Amino acid sequence: MTDYLSKVRAKAPTSARKQQMVLKGVFENAIRKGWMKRDQNPAVSITSPKDKASHKTQGHPYPLWEQLPEVFAVFDRNEPNGQVSTRGALLMTFLTGLRVGAVSAMRWEEVDSERDLLLVPASRMKTWDEGEKNHLVPLTGPIKDLLTEMEAVNGATEFVFASPRTDTRHINPSSITQHIKNLGFGSDFVGHGIRKTVLTYGQRELGFSSQIIQLQIGHQVKDKIRGIYDKHDFLAERRKFMEVWSDALLEQGMKFGNL
Repeated sequence: MTDYLSKVRAKAPTSARKQQMVLKGVFENAIRKGWMKRDQNPAVSITSPKDKASHKTQGHPYPLWEQLPEVFAVFDRNEPNGQVSTRGALLMTFLTGLRVGAVSAMRWEEVDSERDLLLVPASRMKTWDEGEKNHLVPLTGPIKDLLTEMEAVNGATEFVFASPRTDTRHINPSSITQHIKNLGFGSDFVGHGIRKTVLTYGQRELGFSSQIIQLQIGHQVKDKIRGIYDKHDFLAERRKFMEVWSDALLEQGMKFGNL
């Protein structure tokens, strides 16, 4: 298999990556069923030097664009029987590009239906200063669909992603990455890495500027005075990005109604 993928990669690297993703899914299924051990998965170890270099320089590992259909298919099957709030929070992380800490503690009172916005307090925006205004996240159709699903489960609680143990608390942010591991993608990416996916492929696949995407996912602007201003500017452009990004995730296989 190593020789085969090496030959394909030399002529068609994109096709090789797609074939490797398929093979990896087959072997991950075999691991889950106990037919082979995790350290025996040959599709994990077969990575081109270019792929290794790109991931090492990016900090947190992140899901590749061509990998998303497999990720969402495995997510949909929910073989590890993940809890509803955790699964919903993972989808919200993909949809918004927010840090897992900002997503996991989301409250119903932060949903502004009249203005079609989520209002994320500065206290949950890791690099923001206390006293800054809310971070604004435009509500798209898929985000609304997800909120509707979560309301059916947690609508009577304070939190959108309430803890399954007690509805007076929200889920632990680490549970998002733990669910990724349970799905079999622990060696591929973590919850925080999804922000890199949004930034990278929002530019590469959808053609949006880095500035607009970084403003939307809440990246800190180094110039403090400009940073406070920019976090609340270009809302129309940011809304357009969010709509196109949400639609792109649906095309990549994200579904609703099965949490």
